[in-house]
Amino acid sequence: LKPQKREPWRKTGYRCKTKGHVNRTAEAIDTFVQAVIAERLRQPDVLETVPGSEGPRSTEIIGEIDIQHARIARAERDYDEELIEAADLKRIRDQSKQKIDTLETEKLTLAHGATTVPLLSTDDPATTFLEADLDTRRAVITALCTVTLHKERQGKKGFAPSSVTIEWN
Repeated sequence: LKPQKREPWRKTGYRCKTKGHVNRTAEAIDTFVQAVIAERLRQPDVLETVPGSEGPRSTEIIGEIDIQHARIARAERDYDEELIEAADLKRIRDQSKQKIDTLETEKLTLAHGATTVPLLSTDDPATTFLEADLDTRRAVITALCTVTLHKERQGKKGFAPSSVTIEWN
């Protein structure tokens, strides 16, 4: 199920595309799933259970990321030596950081479980996950587990964690 944005006065939700069996508000589900994933990322064995992404494209991406970091460092040196203006430094940093984010996301999605770099190699993968952009969080969730939503009784108020099943890969 993918979240669907509805009319402006309605909240984002999840809806079964085939027969409309499930129609759920996304906010509580997203909060619950992210909390479960963050807790899993706090476990010491998480690196052992998530496959890495080794291969030629992975190596290329690492090289491209290194190039972008070098570009930022060069711009910073040029700024320190007064060869470029602050606006040029900011533009180069912003462009390079955007490329790095895109490359990191691609690296995450290369193999089904490509969350080992950079997320799992950080000091606090759970916080890194929670602060990551939406695409990165989705890639991590996809790599770690399958989330299944179950139908809740119509008109039921509140959120029941039992209505969400998380199966670890």
